[in-house]
Amino acid sequence: MKKNFILITLFVVLAGCATMSASKPHGEPTVFCDVVSPPDPLLLGGWQIVYVRTTETGQSDSNPVKYWLTKHGDKYALYFDRITRGGKKRYLGWKAWTINGNEISSDTGVRIFAEKGNVYYSWKGQEPGKMRRISE
Repeated sequence: MKKNFILITLFVVLAGCATMSASKPHGEPTVFCDVVSPPDPLLLGGWQIVYVRTTETGQSDSNPVKYWLTKHGDKYALYFDRITRGGKKRYLGWKAWTINGNEISSDTGVRIFAEKGNVYYSWKGQEPGKMRRISE
């Protein structure tokens, strides 16, 4: 049973990563971030993680997550892509989130932050996961 769960999780993660490969933002942003304080330069560019979160029922849910933070003139735009519920839900597009120095946050519970030279992602206060840079 445990072996089946691991295989299914691996399949979902790999399928999610393949699906996400085409999600790099194209075109101009449709919304911009609210900037309280300019972002830590480390947060700029593209970052990704397969974030394992705990659902309301206590189950594990692997969420492939990618974001790109770019500067457009004197504004910042964030493009976000998250697949959840085994591929049943996808959150994709430009987000008007808040940037406050070393942290990007949303009113939905997403928190992305830079700490000690690394970038982390967490959702609704769950344990943060270390992201890795997307190679262009």
